[in-house]
Amino acid sequence: MKSRLPGSIYLLSIGIFLMVCCELQVLGMTQQLTRDFDISVAKVGYLVSAFAAAMALGGPVLTLMFNRLPPKTFVIRLYVVFVFGEVLGAVTHQYWLLMLSRLITGAVAGAFFGVAISMCQQLTDKSRQLDAVALVLSGIMLGTIIGLPVAKVMAEWFTWSASFYLLALLALVFALLSAISLPRIQPEPAKAVKDEIAALNNARLGWLYATSFFVISAAYAPFSYIVPILSAHAALPQNTITLLLLAYGIVMLAGNQIVAKLAVHHAKTVIMAGLSLVGAALAVFYLFGSNPYIAGAATLTIGLCGVSLNPALVARIMQLPQGQRTFTHTVHSSVITLGIMFGSFIAALGLDAGFSLVSPLLVGLFFALIAMLIVLFTPPLLTKSVLPIPPA
Repeated sequence: MKSRLPGSIYLLSIGIFLMVCCELQVLGMTQQLTRDFDISVAKVGYLVSAFAAAMALGGPVLTLMFNRLPPKTFVIRLYVVFVFGEVLGAVTHQYWLLMLSRLITGAVAGAFFGVAISMCQQLTDKSRQLDAVALVLSGIMLGTIIGLPVAKVMAEWFTWSASFYLLALLALVFALLSAISLPRIQPEPAKAVKDEIAALNNARLGWLYATSFFVISAAYAPFSYIVPILSAHAALPQNTITLLLLAYGIVMLAGNQIVAKLAVHHAKTVIMAGLSLVGAALAVFYLFGSNPYIAGAATLTIGLCGVSLNPALVARIMQLPQGQRTFTHTVHSSVITLGIMFGSFIAALGLDAGFSLVSPLLVGLFFALIAMLIVLFTPPLLTKSVLPIPPA
């Protein structure tokens, strides 16, 4: 019988959930921010981009600064900085301070992802490590489903700063729970910054990072423009699109759990199968997406097999010696964030160049094919299996 996952894994998942809610919250208050700060919609978009950039670049920097701390202490300090960033955003009436708030919380989010994945490996039996990773990563899916609409409702019913205060309060509560409940783990063996960076200079790790980059780009190039595509191309009403996006989040959450189970022994096969299904869905969507039923089915397939490949991507990295270190996973989360930005950016370039509204689907298909080629040509990893066969 499998051992139960410790409660601390759920605490880490909630932390990831809070970070993702923070990332998306400003999109739910665009109207209020443009009015109160007298800024354009584009400047609200910059707040999202700043968070992502800080997550990609600031997360590794924070990890290098505090990599000698015990993981529990690191988590609590990250929460403290996060609370400061959210409160700063709530009280400010100046755009540059709001931008600073986003940079602070973005860097914290990047570091939190890395330490959470690393702690999963340290807090669970080897037979349950991927289950723990999947549970922690489910915080991403839940944050995506819940974060944006909650921020939107709070901005409309109260004030835009209400969600900043709410996240700060929740972070404070879970910082205290973490201080009480998270077990003390010895810090990783101390390494100089140059040694941490040198460990990334590994061909196999580079191939795995490249896989993650293009897998996520393939999913987010079309998803960034899924609402206008469903509305204008598939002629779906807004209420139906809302329900479809909710279903997208649910199947993404289910796919995350399914992938975690299968990736224990078949991570490479799972990634190839997922990419094949995503590619097929994007091709069918492009060719026949004016049919609303086909558009809906393709959207759900992308949700089931796209971002939900995360546990399999992590499983491949865990097979390498560097896969046991927090910094490796922090950089991996940065690579994924850059993949999101890159996919959306290339899709936007195509639209600005005059290509059709459905061109992001072809961009996603192209990235999926690149990811498949990378997986096929990746050198054999050091071990054949991530984890031993779990006991019956």
